[in-house]
Amino acid sequence: MAQVKPASLAIKNVVSKNTDASVRALAELDGAHQTRGLAVAHAYGWADYTPDMPDEEILKRLLSLNLARAVPHDKDTGIVQK
Repeated sequence: MAQVKPASLAIKNVVSKNTDASVRALAELDGAHQTRGLAVAHAYGWADYTPDMPDEEILKRLLSLNLARAVPHDKDTGIVQK
């Protein structure tokens, strides 16, 4: 049975070859990652998002959304508060 490699190992193997094909593959992967990031930001309504936005800002916004959507509940019993 073939062993499945973690994605990080597969990427490391591509990078280590440093061929034109590996450079193109990494550029495509980066482009797909940025496209996904823009699509997610658009879904959240973040018109000011850029790929250079600091992780701290992204996490702050995600926490704010999470807290706004959270259902109030008793932390000890888990019972939803009305």
